[in-house]
Amino acid sequence: MAEKELATELVSNLTDQKEPTDNNETKDEQDTSNDATKNATDTGTVGTSGEDKEEIVASSKPPLANSKAAAPPEPELSGIAKWRRAVRLDVVQTAWFETVILVVIVINCVFLALDNPKNEDETLEIVIFVTEVVFTIIYCLEIAIKWFAYGLFGRHVAATTSADVNNEQKASVFQYMVHSVFQHGGNDEKRDNYVGYFLDGWNVLDFLVVVIGSIVPLILGPGAASVASIRAIRILRALRTIPRVPRLKSLVATIINALPGLTGTAVLLSFFFIVFGIIGIQLFHGDLKQQCTTDVLIDGEEVRVPLTYISLSSEYVAFCSNDDGKNPSGDVLFPHAGMYTCNDLAVALGENIVDAPYECTGGNENPLAGMQNYDNIFYALLQVFQAVTLQDWSAQMYNIARGNTYMVAFFFIPLTFLVSFFAINLILAVIVNTYGESIFAVQTEEDTDDTLDEMDELIQQKTSKRSAPVKQQITYQTYPRKLRALRDKVKTFEQLFKEYNQGPVERANKQHELQRKTKMRVDTTRGNDAEANVKSLHLELQAIAEDIQNESKEEMYDTAELKEETWEFTERADRQRKLRKEMIEDMMLNFNKDLAFEVWLLAKPIKDDWLNGKAVETPIAGRPVVDRRHFWEKKKGTPVRWLHWCATSEWFERLVIFTILLNTIALAIQWPAMDESLFEALRILNYLFTALFALELLVKFIGLGPQRWWFDMFNIFDAVIVLISVVELFLPNSQGAAVSAFRALRVLRVLRLLHQIPGLRSLFTSILASFEPVVFLILIILIFVFMFGVLGVQIYSGEVYPDLRLDDDGQLSGFLQMTRPWRFGNLWYSMIAFLQLFTADGWPLIMEDTVTARSSASVLLVVIAVVIGLWLFRNMFLAILINRMSTQDNIQVMIDDLLDLAKQKQRILEQKGAIKDFERDVRTIRRQRLGSQVASKHQQRIEEIEASKRITGKSFKRFAPDNRMRMWVHKLQASDAFEWCINSLILVNCVFLAINGPHVPLNSELGVILRVLDIFFTVTFTIEMLLKMFALGVYVSPFTVSICGKTFGGSSGGDGALDATADADEKMSDKEKKLAFDSSSNLGLPQVDKVEVDPATMPCTNAYFHTWWNRLDALVVFFAIIGLFAPQVKFLRGLRAIRPIRIAIRIPQVRVVVKSLGASLGNVFHAVCFSFFILFVLGIVGVQLFCGQFGRCIEVDSASPFDVVYPPQISEATEAACVAEGYEYIVPGYNFDNIVTSTLTVFKISMFSNWYEELASGMAATGNARHEPSAGTAVPYNQPFAALFFVGIVLVAGFFVLNIIISVVVDSFNRIKNEDEANALLTPEQVLWVRKRRFLQHFPLKMGHKPPRQAWRMLFFNFIEQPCFEYFIIGCILVNTIILMCEHDGQPQSLTDAMLYLEYVFLAIYTIEAALKLTGYGVRQYFRDWWNVFDFLIVFVSLATIGFNSGFAVIRLLRVLRVIRLVKRAPLLRALFITLGYAVPSIVNIGLLCLVIFFIFGIFGVELFGTVVPSDGYGNPILYDGNDGLTPSVNFEYFNGALLILYRSVTNDGWGSILFAAGAQGSNCPDSLRDFYTNRGLPADGAFEYQCGSMPWAVIYFVLFSIFGTFVLINLFIAVILDTYVDNVEFEKKLLDLELMHEWKANWREKEKTRFGTKRKPFLPIKDFITTLKESPLLVGKLLHALNLRLNIEDTDVEIDYANMDELKRRSTDAYGKLDFVGRPNPLDAEVKVTNDHLNAIFTTRRLRILCTYRGSQMDEQLVVMYSDALFAMASLLVGPEFRLLPYDSNQVVHLADWWAEQLEEMMMSGSPRMFQQ
Repeated sequence: MAEKELATELVSNLTDQKEPTDNNETKDEQDTSNDATKNATDTGTVGTSGEDKEEIVASSKPPLANSKAAAPPEPELSGIAKWRRAVRLDVVQTAWFETVILVVIVINCVFLALDNPKNEDETLEIVIFVTEVVFTIIYCLEIAIKWFAYGLFGRHVAATTSADVNNEQKASVFQYMVHSVFQHGGNDEKRDNYVGYFLDGWNVLDFLVVVIGSIVPLILGPGAASVASIRAIRILRALRTIPRVPRLKSLVATIINALPGLTGTAVLLSFFFIVFGIIGIQLFHGDLKQQCTTDVLIDGEEVRVPLTYISLSSEYVAFCSNDDGKNPSGDVLFPHAGMYTCNDLAVALGENIVDAPYECTGGNENPLAGMQNYDNIFYALLQVFQAVTLQDWSAQMYNIARGNTYMVAFFFIPLTFLVSFFAINLILAVIVNTYGESIFAVQTEEDTDDTLDEMDELIQQKTSKRSAPVKQQITYQTYPRKLRALRDKVKTFEQLFKEYNQGPVERANKQHELQRKTKMRVDTTRGNDAEANVKSLHLELQAIAEDIQNESKEEMYDTAELKEETWEFTERADRQRKLRKEMIEDMMLNFNKDLAFEVWLLAKPIKDDWLNGKAVETPIAGRPVVDRRHFWEKKKGTPVRWLHWCATSEWFERLVIFTILLNTIALAIQWPAMDESLFEALRILNYLFTALFALELLVKFIGLGPQRWWFDMFNIFDAVIVLISVVELFLPNSQGAAVSAFRALRVLRVLRLLHQIPGLRSLFTSILASFEPVVFLILIILIFVFMFGVLGVQIYSGEVYPDLRLDDDGQLSGFLQMTRPWRFGNLWYSMIAFLQLFTADGWPLIMEDTVTARSSASVLLVVIAVVIGLWLFRNMFLAILINRMSTQDNIQVMIDDLLDLAKQKQRILEQKGAIKDFERDVRTIRRQRLGSQVASKHQQRIEEIEASKRITGKSFKRFAPDNRMRMWVHKLQASDAFEWCINSLILVNCVFLAINGPHVPLNSELGVILRVLDIFFTVTFTIEMLLKMFALGVYVSPFTVSICGKTFGGSSGGDGALDATADADEKMSDKEKKLAFDSSSNLGLPQVDKVEVDPATMPCTNAYFHTWWNRLDALVVFFAIIGLFAPQVKFLRGLRAIRPIRIAIRIPQVRVVVKSLGASLGNVFHAVCFSFFILFVLGIVGVQLFCGQFGRCIEVDSASPFDVVYPPQISEATEAACVAEGYEYIVPGYNFDNIVTSTLTVFKISMFSNWYEELASGMAATGNARHEPSAGTAVPYNQPFAALFFVGIVLVAGFFVLNIIISVVVDSFNRIKNEDEANALLTPEQVLWVRKRRFLQHFPLKMGHKPPRQAWRMLFFNFIEQPCFEYFIIGCILVNTIILMCEHDGQPQSLTDAMLYLEYVFLAIYTIEAALKLTGYGVRQYFRDWWNVFDFLIVFVSLATIGFNSGFAVIRLLRVLRVIRLVKRAPLLRALFITLGYAVPSIVNIGLLCLVIFFIFGIFGVELFGTVVPSDGYGNPILYDGNDGLTPSVNFEYFNGALLILYRSVTNDGWGSILFAAGAQGSNCPDSLRDFYTNRGLPADGAFEYQCGSMPWAVIYFVLFSIFGTFVLINLFIAVILDTYVDNVEFEKKLLDLELMHEWKANWREKEKTRFGTKRKPFLPIKDFITTLKESPLLVGKLLHALNLRLNIEDTDVEIDYANMDELKRRSTDAYGKLDFVGRPNPLDAEVKVTNDHLNAIFTTRRLRILCTYRGSQMDEQLVVMYSDALFAMASLLVGPEFRLLPYDSNQVVHLADWWAEQLEEMMMSGSPRMFQQ
């Protein structure tokens, strides 16, 4: 960054004249530019930076000598040293050497891809072996050469020779200056700087890869096949290209630099994993081994076989509970039906129990190849990891619940919520923060390089023509940098506006003076009641007038000391502040002019030589002119100019967009049974569109020229699509089917239209900005996929397929191939499998297969792949998007608008004064986009609160504000009791809504009661609404208020008022314009006198329908009334679910989140629209590729639609053959047969929700029946490369597009926080609490424990305060934790007894610890620490339940809670939990809103789908239970079940199958399905009959919940964690500036000790607080600096040496006659004597916002300052951000500035020789 600034400064210094303007530049533009430069210079700022000036010329001053020139020359080398240097410079450090090595690596990777352990081709094996030898030799030679060149260790820095210096100086004085200053002395590539081979990390990696991957396998020979698999590590050498590409470098640097920051997160995650793992062991060990089994003879041996069944795509085991062998028949939980036996379950599944009865046995194999269990700590950690990844966590829960109870959900839900949504997001926070720093460094480096390149070009121009001026052109390369610099400049100015014009943040409250002097507290909010008591108050004031004069001296400040002050410092500081204010005002007044000038320059067309041709070279004297230009470099004729006009015209662009829209419609019109004539018509249209787009390509390429055409990335994209479309025309249908799908990508060209929509422009620009790093990140992902793919082939080739895909008959199972499509037979399938692992989709099933194929060690590889993909790559995508979103704001949109307008005006307005008109446009657009920055939003909020208490206007056009009844009702509805009563009724109503459901018939007793209560609540809420309308008025009438001839809208500070006065503002003089920035004006307009208006004649400013909250409330009541008249309509009954919104908008914590959601809803809506548009485009591609190809043939009585039948089981893979041979032909629910279903399928895949099912269907597709009549049914692995389409969806939609919504949510709330000076998810009180706690944590007033007075207790106190005592307790907790982790299923009884005895020992130790602390600290001090309370409860409950230790699992959990005590005693863990603790208020607020949303969707789900028949969605009944579809466990029949389904949907766990089953209708819901449940007597209570579902409602329901629940609400947790982490990082940096607070804290404690003795009080009298400030001169100096009140000792502080104390003393004494706070804060401040003058300067600014409180009895009370308030106020002022005081009651507190003003008033009233005038 420093280099860039120096380069810019050099360019600015080189500028001393301007070249005459072009012909099209008017004189007015020159005058304007000169005025802008002059104004910027006069105000002390650079209006136009050096890099943005239009022309520069060279300076004639010679450069200073470089310090490197004086360096000793490097000695000449000889012998071996000379050869080594030659090899270094001429071989190793050359580009060709690296290129050769990288080419060898790429070729090596190709042979690695061909290598397969199961390969039977001996020739290929020989070739691979020979190439391995060759590659190993090459790698060894590379290592040897580098060893020779660099040596093994050491570091060498080359000296600069005198010859190098002379060569640099001979080149050019300008080049010498630039290279010596900015490029560190010239070409570093030829410098002999190097380090030893083993000191370079990349070299170490090369060495390890070559030794382990190449040399060792060759030495061990062919027999070491397993060792040879390590050769795949060699491909890591390709990563060496990353440092050479800045963008790739920033991505990898982010990953590497984030590792240290991730260590804390790893510690926190380990703690959570261990805690939940131990809890899982205590609760569930051995449970999954208890299964319903029967004994079967197999090959003469009796084998125990578990009872299994298939439902949809999964095979389930029947789990049970036999009560430790006491109940052999077993207990199997039937949801909502109680416990059944194993035989009952077997009968329900159609098994024969006569010959083979079933019983519940233990000791069976655990699910997932034995991997799914909680039998020991290792398996428990694996299960916790699976749940945290949110992949099939519900399968764990259901499996355990079927043998126990569904109460196990209370283990899994907290686990997934706390870790997945809370702790895991710390990884994202670290990566986002690190990426921001990395990308900033890379961007700065690139900007510096661009600046230097531009300077080199200008220097060459100047050196070739010394006398001619040099013109600085804007090129296609420099344009982005200049645009970025302009944005930064505007952002700086707008921030200055915001800080300067924020208005009065607090107003002096004089009312406290009278109240304080009279020792009375008056309720100032009583309104008319207070006015009625004015006379009595006046009499009381006269009665105590004499007491006022005799006020206590202790309470009053020493007025004599005030009288002695000269107030010189305050007067001088005030004068400096006024000068600074005037300077800033001048800058503000000239800002629009400067902005208009710079935008005008940037808007000029970037000149190239396409139309006018390249200039002919200047001939040498005496030689003829020779035109050596090529034909494309010459001036173009009329046809090219006409094409240029077409390509740049708006009508041409609109015509292209319209054509794209038509093409989009044509591509979307396709379905399997489409008419042949329509198909032919669409094919002809495709030819026509291809021709039109090819013509457009030619017009743009010829008309714009290659350089300008290439500058627009959209043109390149268009060209690729056109070329693909042209190639597709010449291919036959069979070969062009896949290629034709790519023509659907031309629909993406509609994105051009999105750029024209203001709401989408900023989002679209951010996405384009993130496109480049996203492409590089995808490249890195593909590299890792290739690496893991090669490793997968080496390890699992031939192990998974086909052996694990065979059925009982030894034939390939269609069910297994379609539900488990992964295989590792070749590189392609292996890469697809590992990409699936990177998405964490179905990874437990892949783990099961790999463990079965090889060993349990395969778990490690699978877990590593999941961690890399899910927690690294996915978070990197989010980091890129969040970073790019933060750079696109209203400022960028404003600049884009200005550039577009400037370009239009430059084309239209050629006359003089065009830029003047543009200046006015700049002012207007700036106000429209940025709004008014003048009024403080905080002050507006306070004024709105005050105004809301008034009664104005006539209610119902009849009742005036002074109507007694209206006043009484207004007081009633504003009371807290009324509000709490309504809130309580709403909560009770929600409870009854949750009770209601399909199992409660309308005619039943409970149904009638609920119906009556529903009417009661509706009537009550209607009466409440009418009462508020009566008290407040119904609506605002008239809708506008006329004041002083100006018309304003309902809200102040709007843009409309600014636009209305734009013309008047133009006619103001500069002095008049300054009034617009007066801090007392809310709108930045000239002040007007306030006129008292009769409230009765005013409109109802606080009318009921004036706020959106009341409108929403009325809407809820309206729907409730409608629902009363149609109780049978499900949708209207479901509308009752929105009643909880009324409680949400009444709770401040929820309301602030709702308000922020409303403010960000526009951005989120735009992001959702953009994302679904991309999904729509991918859906069109899917229709083109797979329309009508997902059909499959299955057995008629098959229980699964995935159990496919294919040749040779049937004669041919067609629908006709399938039906003719007695099978059933079905189409899966998620397919690409039409654009609607296709888009839904793409959405499901992008959500990573079992997308491998669609992958299997795509690879099994057999072609389009329209072109291939023999095709029609699925054949597994028929088209393996069809997986490319699904890979594209995963990378583009899954990793990138849907994360756009998350990044927009995070960015929207960050903007709200920055703009509103508050947190978007916290109430103002919560914001102050969080910020105050941060400071108190680092500067606590109370340190340690207070020692007791008794001597005998001191012995205990000293003992427990010893560090060794704490270390001993920590050791006991760690040992106790390890013992808990050692517990496992099937352990011997001796070990169990030993653990029990050790538990007694630890319990005794903890009991003794509690007793010692109670004795040493005392009861009160002990229980003040919440950790001690937690410890005591654990000990107490453990002692009370010691006899039940082995009986109840819940009691055993108490032992686990002891592990939590580590948090208190481990500093790193404690710091992390404190960090997360700051996020708790935000988490609670979001959680409350989530509960409301869950409740609403839960009630809707019960009403819409509560009676839908359970099925898998294909018409198959659920015989027992399952995790997919609608089953007895997964349904909407009860409210709690609906909530669990919604939570599963939020976690993205199998919601797709639930959606399809809930919407089953038609052929997927036959009458036989409902008859099946009717015959079984279900539902058991007979309250209703099962019905079919509705697919439209199911799609709307689940998609809406995914948007609001998953994408918005749940991702708010990401915003919270990111915000908390960033705040912590920034706060840690701020602590360096707060070290001086320790001195002030020590002074406070001394005063506290003097005032209160040994008692500890968190406050001091206000006089003592003033004394602590006087004794802290360094702190006062910092406060003055923060307020810009320090005295100047020069016009600039640059030349002052602040390390020279004598010089500072001399300057201060010479300027002010004494040592004072001058210049910047420095150590000399410690010698300055703090006076009342200094404090007065601070207090009168009212920015030290300390509220003093009254303490003591009424007759002996005094004003005190709380330590927390003082610390927070001063620290916020020093390091920011400054906080705003909330409305406070002046009866209870007094602003410090008001108290100080009162002291000054007392001084002046008593007669003072010197009067300070503020």
